[in-house]
Amino acid sequence: MRRIAFMFALVIFAGTAFAETTGRPQDVITSLYEAYKSLPNGPDHKGIYSAKLQTLLDQDEKATPKGEVGRLDWDVFVDGNDWVIADLSIATLSEDAERGRVQARFKNHGEPREIVFDLVREDGKWVIDEIQSTLVGGRWTMTKVLMGAPDAFPDEPPAEGEAPAGFNAELPPQGEGTELPRREGLE
Repeated sequence: MRRIAFMFALVIFAGTAFAETTGRPQDVITSLYEAYKSLPNGPDHKGIYSAKLQTLLDQDEKATPKGEVGRLDWDVFVDGNDWVIADLSIATLSEDAERGRVQARFKNHGEPREIVFDLVREDGKWVIDEIQSTLVGGRWTMTKVLMGAPDAFPDEPPAEGEAPAGFNAELPPQGEGTELPRREGLE
């Protein structure tokens, strides 16, 4: 049994290593989703993030009290806490020598998902620099979530007492000359 488990782990590791050395951002994302489909706990995310994104993840972990969940309280790769992935389609949106953009479309528990990955080349391998859910009604941007940006979830209504993201709620000071003109006969 140990031998089978070792061989299985070796195959998964080899697939990940292959994705990092082929020079294609799409291969990195494909390897991740294949691991989600074949491993009950999903893939190990160690070493897949850019230095910038890893710094934000580390800061979030450090700021989160022990036993609590940080700002990312779901698995961003499946856009949920658990997964049953179907109808997976992965496509390269753009790619050059240093940057790549890959889209994953799939259904998770029958619900459509659309995730876009921005990858950068660091130390000779492709790593994830940004993750976004782009399906209207459930959009989010990972770096904005980690930084607590007010527009991290642009489809969510603002909390009570908050202005919508991007809305400048400052009003001019009240006083002389700031009243609206009154029309005759209206009171």
